[in-house]
Amino acid sequence: MPKQNQNNEQVISDLQQHTSQLSALNSLLSEIINAFPYNVVVIDFDFNILNCNQALKDILGENPVGQNLFKTMPNYDQAQVRNTIHDAISGTDGFIKSLKVKDSTRDMNWVQYHIIRLDKNAGIDAVLIVSKKLEISENLSLDESLQDKFQMLSSFSGKVAHDINNPLSVIMTRMDFLQTQDIESELEEGNIDLKEEITLVQNQAGRIYSIIDNIGALQIHSKEEPKLCNLSEIVNRAVMIVEFQRPYKNVHAQKTIARDCPPLKCNEIRLERAVSEIVKNAFEAAGEKGEVFIQLDYVNENNGRYIIKVKDTGSGMTKENMVKVFDPFYTTKQGVKGAGLGLTIAYAAVLNHNGMINIESQTGRGTEVSIILPKPKDTEEKI
Repeated sequence: MPKQNQNNEQVISDLQQHTSQLSALNSLLSEIINAFPYNVVVIDFDFNILNCNQALKDILGENPVGQNLFKTMPNYDQAQVRNTIHDAISGTDGFIKSLKVKDSTRDMNWVQYHIIRLDKNAGIDAVLIVSKKLEISENLSLDESLQDKFQMLSSFSGKVAHDINNPLSVIMTRMDFLQTQDIESELEEGNIDLKEEITLVQNQAGRIYSIIDNIGALQIHSKEEPKLCNLSEIVNRAVMIVEFQRPYKNVHAQKTIARDCPPLKCNEIRLERAVSEIVKNAFEAAGEKGEVFIQLDYVNENNGRYIIKVKDTGSGMTKENMVKVFDPFYTTKQGVKGAGLGLTIAYAAVLNHNGMINIESQTGRGTEVSIILPKPKDTEEKI
């Protein structure tokens, strides 16, 4: 056999061996990527999907290669994620940024993204996106702006003292006054109305009791034993109670309550109060000409979750007010006595049930409050 042919055969044999090794290596890399508990996707600079791992294919129910990223997966089309992808495309090789974003397109869970522009050595202009939905406990720890509210004890205690001191000072002033008087002679002369004095003291004592009761409701942990409850009944009852007290009788709640919700193991009284406080806020925000919508849904995924949405068509809130909305004693309402603890109480109750609460609002367009409650794993299917 000519020497040249022998050389060619050796080159072919070497190429076949290298090809086989590369194929095996590629299969190994695919197995490793598919084993990740993350969603992995690679896109070109036109936002078309070049490749993705099996976890993402399972979620989509198809192979999305060749499709537009934002049309196929709307959760990637949120402003913060989209802008970071644009930054990666227009940036330099090796660009990498991590961010945590609340997924407003689906279940309001937090998602962690790692967005990386691949180096030129990869041989292709592409961006790698790795994402993972965080667990509820991780979601709550992310919401630092809300968690910090419960750490500002010095500020909170000052506000509590102020709210209690007002009615307490009235009681003490009236008691001091009455002690200096000759009650019998003053009553005979008609200078003192004892019934009026008692009513005044009772009202002020009632204010103090209400404040202390509300403070007790702020505790995240409760000694009350949870029991299986019908969440639709809790929501309906909470709405009915608030409607009796609504400021404008011509405004009614428009309810959409799912009938197939499985029972929820919960602290019934506390959860009912949380819903009541949010619905009450919605009625007050809606005003005389607004509308209030209440919706209860059950999503049968990730062991199941309940979603309660309360929406009003009122004036909405500014971003500055939204940051403070869970602050104890914070309120934007004028002349409303005892206001300022409703959403704080609701937030504490939701945390007590390992859930999360979210508020979306636009000035002039109203506010929507969403409560998401996970179904406890030990919940039975029948009450």
